[in-house]
Amino acid sequence: MKIVYYIMIVTLLGFMGCSKDTTTETTTDDLIGTWEWVRTTGGVAGINDTPKTLGYTYKVTYTKEGRYLQYDKDNKLVYDYPYSFARNISIIDNLEHNMLVLNSSLDFSFEIRNDSLFLFQEVYDGVNVTFVRK
Repeated sequence: MKIVYYIMIVTLLGFMGCSKDTTTETTTDDLIGTWEWVRTTGGVAGINDTPKTLGYTYKVTYTKEGRYLQYDKDNKLVYDYPYSFARNISIIDNLEHNMLVLNSSLDFSFEIRNDSLFLFQEVYDGVNVTFVRK
């Protein structure tokens, strides 16, 4: 019986000693700048696109003025939308996340880790898009 108590105590101490802070203190300043696309995955079709598989990449820029600018492979501006930044509940996991709202109709929860931006489309069977800072 002592062994059961010992295992329970060790397990409890292990859980108490391991804490992971998942709170990301991201601000709009972290998002501002130019990002290069590196991967799109998921969606209903189960896509897995990269610059290598498609033969090109593209860039996006988030401005201080709240504009989302997307440039094609030839550096031609193809989209210019307003964007906003908020903290909202994700439909994916029902937790609060940083949210990027494009054109008032397309929401992405997102994370910025090191030099990478990870966008998660806020729809069921949505896509995940990864960028690196330029």
